Amino acid sequence: MKQDAILKVIAKDLGSIELTQLNALFKTDTFNHIKYKMTGKKLGHLGYTVNIKNITKDGLKVFLANKVKLIKFEDIEQFEKAKPRVERPRPRGVASVPAKSR
Repeated sequence: MKQDAILKVIAKDLGSIELTQLNALFKTDTFNHIKYKMTGKKLGHLGYTVNIKNITKDGLKVFLANKVKLIKFEDIEQFEKAKPRVERPRPRGVASVPAKSR
């Protein structure tokens, strides 16, 4: 996917396409990070749901579990804002099943 197409998706949420402005916004302490979902053949077909740390000329630096990873623009096939998780309520009258004792 091209850099321009990814920046357009980010611009819908943040209102800017310039790299310097976006990177400065990502570095502020008060910024509430937005999660994005990206998929691609090299990323595995399930893809990643990530927070963006920085945007470079080559790709996106994103937060994964406990590290920062650079994902190149050419590896991304689909990029969109992640949908929020919906908590599933437990049905009434259903108790949790205890683990088997050894």
